[in-house]
Amino acid sequence: MKTTRQWKQWVVKQLSQDRKMVTRNKRRMKKWFVDVATILNEDDGFEYQLPKHQHCACHLLNLLLHPNATRWNSWFMAVERLLRIVKDKGEAAVRFLCADFEVPMFIPSELTILTEYAATMSPVAKAINILQAETNVQMGWLLPTINLLITKLDRIKLSLKYCKPLVDALQLGLKKRFSHMFHDPKLIAAAILLPKFKTTWTKDDTTNIMGMD
Repeated sequence: MKTTRQWKQWVVKQLSQDRKMVTRNKRRMKKWFVDVATILNEDDGFEYQLPKHQHCACHLLNLLLHPNATRWNSWFMAVERLLRIVKDKGEAAVRFLCADFEVPMFIPSELTILTEYAATMSPVAKAINILQAETNVQMGWLLPTINLLITKLDRIKLSLKYCKPLVDALQLGLKKRFSHMFHDPKLIAAAILLPKFKTTWTKDDTTNIMGMD
């Protein structure tokens, strides 16, 4: 068996060999090492640049509806389901459900409010579904989708009795969070370059010119 002295000598020897191996590896690595910072700062006539960071459009749309929660769609889907029952099976079916759960039946004005709510939020839900799709969606979908949403809200507002303040709040939020994007030449160009949209998604000639310059 090795004595304590021999064990110490063996450990020191191994450490020494390890240091030599690390030194050799460092020398070899230097031959292959590439200074990325130097390359990125070189001016070789080409310019490689990542696109400007954009906030997630779906997250911004969700923030319009509730700053501290993004599960508003569960409420929206429940309202849609309720209205579908009324349409397909009549108010009697809803009255039966309310009696079964021991809650008061909806009065006509409440059903009207829910109908207006669903009509208002439906284009918002569709816009979010389009923008968060996992396939066939590029950056060029952003501005046409938001622009169409704004147009639909303008049309819906004309026929509303109770939910006009909701539309006003949505339009104010859309303006606050997305208006600056309609002045971004890259986002405009991305929309124009998609064959589905080209220049037909907006009637603003100034916007189209901005994207084609």
